[in-house]
Amino acid sequence: PARSVTPSVHRILRMATRVASHAARPTISHPARARPGRASPVRRGGATHQSPRAAPVGGHPSTASVDERSYDVIVFDLDGVLYAANNGYMEHVRQNARRFIRDKYGVSDEEAGEIRAKAFELANQTVRGLRMLGYEVDQAEFMDYCRSGEELYLREDAEVIEAVRALSERYGESRGGGNRAVGRSNPTSGACVVFTNTSEKRASSALRCLGLDGAFDAVYGADFMGATTSKPSPEAFEAVLTHLGVTDRRRAVMFEDSFKNLRAAKSAGMTTVFVTGETATREGVSLGLDERGDPVGDVADAVIDALTLAEL
Repeated sequence: PARSVTPSVHRILRMATRVASHAARPTISHPARARPGRASPVRRGGATHQSPRAAPVGGHPSTASVDERSYDVIVFDLDGVLYAANNGYMEHVRQNARRFIRDKYGVSDEEAGEIRAKAFELANQTVRGLRMLGYEVDQAEFMDYCRSGEELYLREDAEVIEAVRALSERYGESRGGGNRAVGRSNPTSGACVVFTNTSEKRASSALRCLGLDGAFDAVYGADFMGATTSKPSPEAFEAVLTHLGVTDRRRAVMFEDSFKNLRAAKSAGMTTVFVTGETATREGVSLGLDERGDPVGDVADAVIDALTLAEL
C-alpha cells in the first residue's frame, strides 16, 4: 500500500533504531525460548527517560515544534502488530469463539458464527460485544478457551524482536524480569508497553511464544480496562494514557493494525503508526483510503507493512 509518512515520525524512529543498534546487547538471531509459566509482576524504577532531539535525516527540514521533539511512550497493539494476523492464529481464535458460543448458549453453528461476528463488530472485542447483546459471559473463561493453542501458531521472529528491542532500549524503562501486568495505582513514564483487548494473562502467553517476554514495561489488557470499555473506546485510551502519566499525547506513539483503533488513538492525540495487513483488509482499508473513503494519511502519521528495522 502507498505510504504517507510524516518526516517527524519517520526520522525519530529511524534515529531510535540507529542509536539502539550500537548499544551492547545479546545476539538475537536465535533468541532463547522463555520458560513456561506466567512471569511474576515486576515493579520497574520510576525514572523518566528524556530522549535527545532527533536531527533531520535525508535532508528533511524541521517544519514545526512537533518535528523537533522525541517521545515518552511507545505503545504496541499485540495481534497483527507483533506478529502477522494472517498466520492462522486469529482464525483459530475466531473458530474457538464460535464453538464457545455454540456450546455455551445452545445455538447452531451458523447462529454462533453470526453472534460472534455481531458481537465483535459492536465492540471490537467479542466478550464486551456479547455482554452488549445481553449474553452473560465470564471474561477469563472465554478468553482462556478462545486464545488457547497460541504455541501452535506463534513463533519467534528475529526481525520483530530486533525492532522491539531497539525501540525498547531507546524509550523504555530498564528491565528486570517479565512483562508487568499493571494495576490502576502504579503509573509509570518513559515506557514501551502493550495495549490489547485480550486479557493480560493471554497476552503474556502470546509474548512468551513470540520470544518477547520481558521486552515491555507493562501489558494493558482487558483486566485493566474492565467490563465496560475496550479499544477503540476513547475511555480505554484515556485510561492507559492517564495511567502512564502522559500529558502531551503527541509524545505517545501507537503501533496499531486496526484502523478503528488507530483512529481512536489519533483522536486521543497520539502519534500513530499504521501496520497494514489482514486486519486492514477486513476493515475495508486499502491503497491509501480508509473504510469511509477518507485518506489514510489523515489518521496515520506513518504507514508500515511490518514491525522491522527496515520498515522503521
